[in-house]
Amino acid sequence: PTNWRLQNYMGGSGLVAWYTGSTCTNGLLSFSSAATSDDRNRFFSAVLSAKLSGKSIGVFYETVSGSCQITSFYLQQ
Repeated sequence: PTNWRLQNYMGGSGLVAWYTGSTCTNGLLSFSSAATSDDRNRFFSAVLSAKLSGKSIGVFYETVSGSCQITSFYLQQ
């Protein structure tokens, strides 16, 4: 995720990642409205940890109405 750009919206309304290589415009990945703040916080932490350690992240997502919504993610060993 070296080139990923995280964007956090104020008020806890969302966290998105740009330039991830996803099939959505500009590699956009986002969370559904059902995601909890803990889900978003864990994703933010995982991406930052991967950037600092030089590791990769795996992300599973579904395309819903033209947006790529994160369903699961993991830090690769």
